[in-house]
Amino acid sequence: MNQFRLSDVRWGAVAIGWLVSLVSGIVIGLILSALFGLATGPATDEAEASVGGGIIGLITGFLAYLVGGYVAGRRAEIARPLNGAMTAVFGLIVGIVLAVVFTVLGVLIGLISSIGGPGPVSGLSGFEGVGIVGGGLLAGLVLLVVNILAGYLGGRLSESSGTQTRQTSSRVR
Repeated sequence: MNQFRLSDVRWGAVAIGWLVSLVSGIVIGLILSALFGLATGPATDEAEASVGGGIIGLITGFLAYLVGGYVAGRRAEIARPLNGAMTAVFGLIVGIVLAVVFTVLGVLIGLISSIGGPGPVSGLSGFEGVGIVGGGLLAGLVLLVVNILAGYLGGRLSESSGTQTRQTSSRVR
């Protein structure tokens, strides 16, 4: 069994794999949303739309990180499954940083709007939506695990295609 070390992570390959995951996720999400919408028709209530969106998000994330993990594994050329899985971890880190930045901006906008009286952003509170954490946290954890698994599998797939490429190139010589 292979032992993975943190020094085996090729951050450039991981970042490229994550960017590929991001673009793939957008394209796959649009395609699946269109197909899902055509197959089921418009959602009749909020719960149905929420479940459908969750399923599409799970499938989209899995497929996107499968592709991104494959690319990261191919670019890294060592510890390919580890580098593939790290695309999802990299995505989590980027998401946390963006969430902190946008939360701070939201709090600042809320504070500024409350000091100046009613303005263009009146009614905003810097702390709105904090109570919706439970369900979102659970869904986020499930999605993270699925994305890490997909990135790992993508990296594994890149191992098998990498050995075929090397065998083919050695026969040509």
